[in-house]
Amino acid sequence: MKRSHIANFLGILLIILTISLAGAGYVTYQNLEEIVSKLETDDRSNINLLQYKEILVNLHDMENQVESYELTSDPKYIERYNRSISRVFARMDSINALNQNDTELLIFNDSLRSLINEKTFTLNQLIDFRSNQEQDEFKELEGFLDAISSNPTPPAQAGDTTKLDEPEPEEKRGFFKRLLAKKPETVAAPEINQDSIILAEKKQYHSQINTKVDQMRSSQRLVSQRQREKEMDLLSAHFGIQNQIIDLVTFLESRETTKVKIKAIKAKELANHTSQQITLFFTLATLLLLSSVIMMVTYVQRNSRYQELLRESKTSAETLAKAKERFFANMSHEIRTPMNAISGFTKVLLRTELKEEQKEQVQIIHKSSEHLLRLLNDILDFSKLQAEKLQLESTPFSIRQVCEDSITLLKASADHKGLKLYSTLEDVPEYVLGDPHRLRQIMLNLLNNGIKYTEKGEVALLVSGERKPNKFHLSLEVKDTGVGISKDHQLRLFQEFEQANQSSFSKGTGLGLAITKRLVNLHHGSIRLDSKEGDGTSVFVKMVYPLTDKKPAEDSVKETKHDFQGVHVLIADDEPFNTKLLTTLLEKKQITFDVVHDGTSALKLAMAHPYHMLLLDLKMPGHTGWELLEEIKSTSGPNQSTPMIALTATITSLDKSQGTAFRFDHIMRKPFEETELFEAIASALHISPTVETRDKSVTDLSALMQMGDQQFVQDMVETFINGAQEGHLQIRSALKNEAYEDISLIAHRIVAPARHFKAGQLVDLLKNLEKRADNRDSTISEADLNLIQQELDHVIASLKSALQAQIFN
Repeated sequence: MKRSHIANFLGILLIILTISLAGAGYVTYQNLEEIVSKLETDDRSNINLLQYKEILVNLHDMENQVESYELTSDPKYIERYNRSISRVFARMDSINALNQNDTELLIFNDSLRSLINEKTFTLNQLIDFRSNQEQDEFKELEGFLDAISSNPTPPAQAGDTTKLDEPEPEEKRGFFKRLLAKKPETVAAPEINQDSIILAEKKQYHSQINTKVDQMRSSQRLVSQRQREKEMDLLSAHFGIQNQIIDLVTFLESRETTKVKIKAIKAKELANHTSQQITLFFTLATLLLLSSVIMMVTYVQRNSRYQELLRESKTSAETLAKAKERFFANMSHEIRTPMNAISGFTKVLLRTELKEEQKEQVQIIHKSSEHLLRLLNDILDFSKLQAEKLQLESTPFSIRQVCEDSITLLKASADHKGLKLYSTLEDVPEYVLGDPHRLRQIMLNLLNNGIKYTEKGEVALLVSGERKPNKFHLSLEVKDTGVGISKDHQLRLFQEFEQANQSSFSKGTGLGLAITKRLVNLHHGSIRLDSKEGDGTSVFVKMVYPLTDKKPAEDSVKETKHDFQGVHVLIADDEPFNTKLLTTLLEKKQITFDVVHDGTSALKLAMAHPYHMLLLDLKMPGHTGWELLEEIKSTSGPNQSTPMIALTATITSLDKSQGTAFRFDHIMRKPFEETELFEAIASALHISPTVETRDKSVTDLSALMQMGDQQFVQDMVETFINGAQEGHLQIRSALKNEAYEDISLIAHRIVAPARHFKAGQLVDLLKNLEKRADNRDSTISEADLNLIQQELDHVIASLKSALQAQIFN
């Protein structure tokens, strides 16, 4: 009876164990099948990544074919260019076909296709523009010569009694004197031989031809300038589209990588759960039958294979992450290289004699390049910003100037869309203490968003605040008349990669507002958004700045003077931009140099010839800067003790420690300041510097001298002096009566003639006064007018001195 009960118990237990075993086996099998399905889906993401990389390669090949065609004019490069276009769109179709169920990816691919179409269109315009650029420069001259040949009669006929030759050339007279002067009386010549007539004809023809050639040269320069401007516009548009394509492809790659990681994590969790079930299954199988043990072993072996696949997937994901890090590092270097050239050459241009309009344009380029470099640093150091480790500067600056710079930088974008972009400032202090670059970045991000999502109307920057003891509570509002933002999008708008309209991803990466919010938080401020769909958007920012009476550093251009006579330098850099900039700067200081573009050639020259200084790029083919320094220092040669300066796009803490260990005299980050370069060279060579400041207020009468004679210039100078002095007295009177409109009008009236004399500092002061008067700035004081009076006196003295020099010359 007991055995029967035991048998029944064992039977029931066996049935329970069998059912449990079957259930555990079934659940385990389903989990493993799900893992297999997830791994098969991962292959699709990897294929997408490969396709996107191939698209970038094909786009690069398109540019290479265009460049080859421009150099050779061989039609085969156009054919290859067209084939590259076809391959790009074929790959786009392949990705769409593989991901038909991924609606979001299809939308992003449509945006990418649109950008590629814009890029193709721009490249086609460049091809057509450069193909039609050649012209017959001498056609007009040939026609002019034909006209002279068909009319051989000289201006002075043989029968005339006018005297043909003068013993000396006529003294050059001004325009008004020549216009009002009496015609010279004809003097009858008793006899004129034929040789004199022929000589006069030759002189007349020679004068006509020279005049025509001068006209042609002037016309050609104007045409060339317009062609260069058009070409630069096309290239700028192309670079902008290319950057958008790279940003979008980078985001898509990041998206696919994230999908792979998420699936790998889920697969790992599922595998862990399956492993527990297999353990239970193995225990039950051990108690049941040998077959269960065999089946358990089979599942364990299968699970091992799946784990191996998971390990391989993890290794692949880690490899991809490292490749992404290397990509961003290389992109940082590649972007900084041309930015180094842009920043460097704009500074070189600012030190040359430019027209006032040209100087303003170059200053805008310079400020834009500086801002772009700061944005590049922000993107590359985004992890620091997320961790709130980014440090704010504390320097005196003008909120008004930051607002004006922001409006100036974005005015072209607003004008292009037909939008009104303006700013208003109320009760803003003269100077505060803080980080002007971060405030400018906040303004630019908000204004740029307003411009992007506004099709008609206006975008306004409204700045006000409240003064408290030693503090200024800044209130900033950016208001637009755009499409507005729905309530559900407003909640996540300040998150990374979020936009108000996800279908318009080509308008940006979605990082602008996220960075803005983190920057505001870094200032311990607040930001909020008020918007209704279809009724525009307003963004409000509040931050606090300490007040200060200290003025910001003057933006005057300083040139460091050293006696570099006899200094001979070796430049080793593989980038033509950098070598061109360095040679341009060194030539100004009369420094001789040798230039090489790889580490191997640099090592050969350094071992064969003595130099006073070595300028070495840290990343070069053949030998890096580190390897060159170690090889030269460790080998007995002519430059074993020669000072060396390292040039690099990025300086990490490791680079600084290595620079000290390897005995580099200085490490300079691209783009570098001209003064930093020459101060580093002078410091290493123990050359004492002297500093001179170039005065912006020096006047120039050359433009007026080309418009008229000496009397005309003198009249213009006297008119300006009388008008400027009278106008300044009127401004003082208007200030007492708080007649701000009169102040603005009078200041504007003085600015125009001051530009003719290139009195830059006076123009800046008057323009600033005009803007403040337009804003009815109650802080305008007698001290401001005294500063203008001082500069006006300086300009008047300079004009009188220059005019006196012209008279005696």
